[in-house]
Amino acid sequence: MLLKQWFVEGEHRPVDEFPSSFSKQEERVKAMVYDQPLHKLLDFLEFLLRSRFFPDERKTFFAENFEECLAAWRVVDNMFLPISTEEEASAIKQALREVEGSGPKGARTHLKASADFLAKGKWADSVRESIHAVEATGKSIESGNTLADVLKNLRKKGRPIHPALVDGFLSIYGYTSDEKGVRHSMVNEEVANVGEKEAVFMFGSCASFARYLLRLSSEG
Repeated sequence: MLLKQWFVEGEHRPVDEFPSSFSKQEERVKAMVYDQPLHKLLDFLEFLLRSRFFPDERKTFFAENFEECLAAWRVVDNMFLPISTEEEASAIKQALREVEGSGPKGARTHLKASADFLAKGKWADSVRESIHAVEATGKSIESGNTLADVLKNLRKKGRPIHPALVDGFLSIYGYTSDEKGVRHSMVNEEVANVGEKEAVFMFGSCASFARYLLRLSSEG
């Protein structure tokens, strides 16, 4: 059932071409594990984790094995995130939990989209969604047309946010605005100059900064 569902919904292939023999299905799974790029395999595994037909104990098994093997990817809320240490995992899990619990729905949606793009190897798209999560959080707690306006207005109202921290994050924000293919369209370039390291950094930084803004707003 699951393999056929992936064949049709994940690979967008006609159902009448799905191999009926177990040996053929086994060959396809082995090819996904050994012959395809990592993001293709993660795509398949994430599909399994989100399927209602996939048993909960199998989902737990996946998550525990990625942790035990100290894999560079971990399962968080049925998503694969690029996390290599327990400290990183704990920080990002807490950030996602707080954004989901007290943040705007849009911020959570953007962070999940960013994680999806990371797993698919779409780095520029991931960076864009990460920064949108911060924008959504900021505009939910303070007025302003841009993130810069939000942060400046927070300081004007006496929020204990250090100016150096504001400047630092606005510099990161400026990077996403300047880099073609992230927040603006490309003209002569075919591929945005954004790699995995930048995307992973932005995901963790933006999740943590969104959490920081929520905590800042709850202090009064």
